[in-house]
Amino acid sequence: MRKLLLAFLVVALPVAALGQVRVGPSRPVVAEETCSAYIEEHEAWQTASLRYSTNGPPECTVDEQTYNATVRGWLQGRENAEGDLESLLLGRAVRYPWLSQYLARVASSEEWPENALVTKSMLLDCGDGGRRTNTRVGALLSQERFRSRLDEPFEGTPYRVLSVSVEKVLFDAAEAILGTGAGVERVPYDAQVWLVLGRRSEP
Repeated sequence: MRKLLLAFLVVALPVAALGQVRVGPSRPVVAEETCSAYIEEHEAWQTASLRYSTNGPPECTVDEQTYNATVRGWLQGRENAEGDLESLLLGRAVRYPWLSQYLARVASSEEWPENALVTKSMLLDCGDGGRRTNTRVGALLSQERFRSRLDEPFEGTPYRVLSVSVEKVLFDAAEAILGTGAGVERVPYDAQVWLVLGRRSEP
């Protein structure tokens, strides 16, 4: 019996080593990887969504280069498509670390409402304050210095990014997001993000 058990461990150990490393009972540790992204268009609503490939790890992220290449390739493929585009859903901001970090940094100079619910170390604005927060965060991401970055893959096409719209804004401790010396107690770092699109006067 001892020999059989030893033989099982020798065979099974290399196989287990190829699986996910876990910390504690159920939390897998997955290295941050770039998502394989694509665009799903919804013609009936004149909208589209940026999706992530199901082949990648669930914690994968979309860097700015992948965002630009994905959106640019999609637009080139629909040059002769009919109908307007009104919006592009990006999904959660934390999928785009460059967007999430920018939001947290630029928001660190703002004062945010104190009526919040604490849920798993995250702060979620509620009530009318949440609606006002959505508007404020959308305005921060719509400022020209960042809107122009979002608009880069749309250059040379009939469309442009007019503004950014968000909802379900999440807050966390500024130190956790920005590191020490942030100067504020908490900052917004995540939200559902839409790009509001419109026609260029001159493509």
